[in-house]
Amino acid sequence: MTSNCYQFHKASSGIKIPKHMKPSILLGGWLPENLRRYKELEDWKHERLNAEQKNEFDKQFLLHVDAFLSQCKKSITLLQESCYEQWVEQTKKTKTICHQDFAAGNLLIDKKGNLQVFDMDSLTIDLPIRDMRKILNKVMKKRKKWSLDVMNNMVEAYQSINPLTNEQLIVLTADVLFPHLFYGQVSKYYEKREKEWTEEKHISRLKDTIFTELSKESTIKAYRYRL
Repeated sequence: MTSNCYQFHKASSGIKIPKHMKPSILLGGWLPENLRRYKELEDWKHERLNAEQKNEFDKQFLLHVDAFLSQCKKSITLLQESCYEQWVEQTKKTKTICHQDFAAGNLLIDKKGNLQVFDMDSLTIDLPIRDMRKILNKVMKKRKKWSLDVMNNMVEAYQSINPLTNEQLIVLTADVLFPHLFYGQVSKYYEKREKEWTEEKHISRLKDTIFTELSKESTIKAYRYRL
């Protein structure tokens, strides 16, 4: 399948899903999902606070969890006050498809300069900025710290092909503000979803994630100020 992420979003409404397949639809689920994740972080916090023995992962988690619970609250409030619900209703008609895993291993620029996109296992129907949030998180995580200039450049590139309104960009900032990466690392550990990882790897990934996530709030605030 040849496309770039913007053309991919625009062309998605014409895609037919075979009758025997159940499509993935995450559209409209951000608020309940983020509230669920907030509650899980709170539950893990109380569980580890009351634990008689705490390991290094627990200590790092407890040291920073309040800051991320605060990010959760701000993100949820911002989303509730945004045009999110109206945008969801519009997208129910367009059926925008998101790839969800735009990573280097899933992209290839061919000899004609076209972008080849691979690995369609995670396709879902949602707001187009779901992919933007995921790409921003991947890039900033690799850089170890959020950069306003990099965020501006990435969003401007998107805007040049698929322009969004300032109100829609506010929805993007609300989604980016939620500590998805922190939640992901913590849930991997406490839900034992990466059993092959060593304790040291879990702790190292958590520390890196904490540093990256804590650097983003001021960047997002500065970006919103420019809107």
